[in-house]
Amino acid sequence: MVNIFRGRYGSRALVGVLCLGFLGLLTGSSAGAVTTDSWSTSVTLRTPDGWYASPIHGSLLPDGRIFLWGVARSAWPVTAGTTGRRTGFMVTASAIDGAGANLTVQPTAEPVEIDSSVQGSNIVQDDFVCAGQNLTADGKLFTAGGTRAWVDSATGAAQTVIGLHYESSLDPTTNTWSRLPGAMVAMSTLSVAARWYPTVTRLPDGRMLITSGFERVSPSPSVNLSTETYDPATGIRTVASPLGTVPTAILNRDYTHAFVLPYASAPKDVLMIGESGQPVMTSTRNLSSWSSPSPARPGTMSPHDGVGQSTAMLPIRVINREFGYGNGSILVAGGAHGSMLMSQADVFDPTLNTWRTSTQTSVMRHHPATVALPDGRMLILAGHNMVGDLGVLHAQYIDPYKGFSVTDGSAAMAEMRGYHTVALLLPDGRVLLAGGRDADTSTSSEKPSLQIYSPDYMGKPRPSINSAPTAVGYRGLFAMNVSGPKPKEAVLVGLGSMTHSFDMNQRVVQLPVGSVAANANGSYTVIAGGPQDSYTAPPGYYMLFVLDDNRVPSLSKIVRVT
Repeated sequence: MVNIFRGRYGSRALVGVLCLGFLGLLTGSSAGAVTTDSWSTSVTLRTPDGWYASPIHGSLLPDGRIFLWGVARSAWPVTAGTTGRRTGFMVTASAIDGAGANLTVQPTAEPVEIDSSVQGSNIVQDDFVCAGQNLTADGKLFTAGGTRAWVDSATGAAQTVIGLHYESSLDPTTNTWSRLPGAMVAMSTLSVAARWYPTVTRLPDGRMLITSGFERVSPSPSVNLSTETYDPATGIRTVASPLGTVPTAILNRDYTHAFVLPYASAPKDVLMIGESGQPVMTSTRNLSSWSSPSPARPGTMSPHDGVGQSTAMLPIRVINREFGYGNGSILVAGGAHGSMLMSQADVFDPTLNTWRTSTQTSVMRHHPATVALPDGRMLILAGHNMVGDLGVLHAQYIDPYKGFSVTDGSAAMAEMRGYHTVALLLPDGRVLLAGGRDADTSTSSEKPSLQIYSPDYMGKPRPSINSAPTAVGYRGLFAMNVSGPKPKEAVLVGLGSMTHSFDMNQRVVQLPVGSVAANANGSYTVIAGGPQDSYTAPPGYYMLFVLDDNRVPSLSKIVRVT
């Protein structure tokens, strides 16, 4: 195979349009409360033939396995002669725990349309790095777009790069990864609906909303500023918002950050945030209807200060505004090099159309990862900077229940992980952190390794779910048997699906708990209610956790909400 990865992954020649930033001029250090946490040893990922596998995308599947995909390289560290190829593979937490220093992974072939096709002096090749990704309501992994490159067969240099115009589906029950029939339909200036870095959002009715992304990457970048939907149940594609109707404020070279709001009757129920920091809203009932941009994120001095930021929806509570924010509020952390946003976290409340007073983290982060924990805290991991601020090696917790106070983790991870980091909450409450670059430079490459992070609650007595249903209905009651500390709360957490500092599927939904009855054997019977509706929790698979009076979560059971 002719190597197209040396130019794409070993230098910034092509991906530079996604990583523009400013040289950091300030340093920072964390100065808050400290809590005890821990990191596993770093595990290097190797293919059976000895290549080094670097994750760039990752999704937790309904059976608890983790699917990762990115690039495999012939050597590590990368040198001028290192070659690369596509790779995708499954891992499990138990295999990682028992791996030692190295874990051999079995590659899964991507179902690409073109694979090393010769066209004149070039070789054309597709891959799913830079695709959008999410899980469908029936638990399949759905990807849209990716990369198509025309590479000079003599030099290996990419001549032209555009986005892919089709989708794929991975069925975890059969381990089958297939290209979906047909192609995307919402076009911009090209003759195909090409997308590189599109966002995929699962809607309350199960359709997948595909937003933004570059249609052409090189030599002259252009954006596909349109949206469309794909219905996994029927295979029907529909132009949702045609070219010329989508506000430019949603644009983000590192994926538009999009969220379904938990309000079934709201006139606007989809929120999007681009690198400008201006939230924009549309409606699932009329996806071509858009609101005017909201106020930009506090501290935004440039329309590109949001490059490298990470976002996540705050936990949806049964009692709205119980902890000083409205359901549907979004946390935004980090930002562009040299911007004041690097050491700042902000909350946007779409129901009030206002930003909360900024939280200062005292750690400079570009491309951090934000993970919503089952106990309601927001975990900020990784990221990098250009000024040597080693605070990025420590996790930080932002706690909405305590006025958005910041607590630092005591343990440092083994190495810096920034651009292209994957962070996923695991069913046992730990967090997988994989890939990522150590700095935003022309020589940095995605690391072929991972670590597992143990939040501070892992060392505390935890409730244990002995039995729970496999499916939960909207507004329906269900019973759980729980042992250990007395449970108080129950929450659903979406199965993570992250790339480029944005998880397209994480969501925490508190469930109503009707009664907690002690049993003769010391266990508890918990009667809980399902989510309010599909706007609160779009149909699909979630991790079900219970929490005790100290907000310590159990291990989870994966359930389907339908």
